[in-house]
Amino acid sequence: MMKKIKDHLDGVEESYFEHLYHASIYGFKMIFGGLGAIAHAICPAICQYTASKTVKSLHEELQSRIEKAKAKDAAKKDGAVL
Repeated sequence: MMKKIKDHLDGVEESYFEHLYHASIYGFKMIFGGLGAIAHAICPAICQYTASKTVKSLHEELQSRIEKAKAKDAAKKDGAVL
């Protein structure tokens, strides 16, 4: 289990506490979006865009982090320093 954790943290290039922070923020945002979706299901006049905006925002954030990680990885392979 510890090897899997270390491998994952190495893969995302984060310390345990950095990962704890980012994963927690994403989790809370997903809960917020989910609660908005449930509220919308009960009363369609409210929270009409909460879930979709949350999903879009999370997707954009994660894509940005993936692109930064790819650029950093490519720079390492080329011997450049960012």
